[in-house]
Amino acid sequence: MNVEEILALTGASRSTFYRWRTARNFPAPTRIGHFDEAAVIGWWDANRDQMGRWPHSERA
Repeated sequence: MNVEEILALTGASRSTFYRWRTARNFPAPTRIGHFDEAAVIGWWDANRDQMGRWPHSERA
């Protein structure tokens, strides 16, 4: 899964995507610019309710 596919899945902007990448729980890339699709979808399912916020934040 590449960055463009992640943006399409989540509806996020590039800046939000790069902010998510700094989160401890975002899946690491499998190679430059590519991510494991199952890991990204699992991460998104667990964090979709926090769109636009740090995914590991517990603040509402």
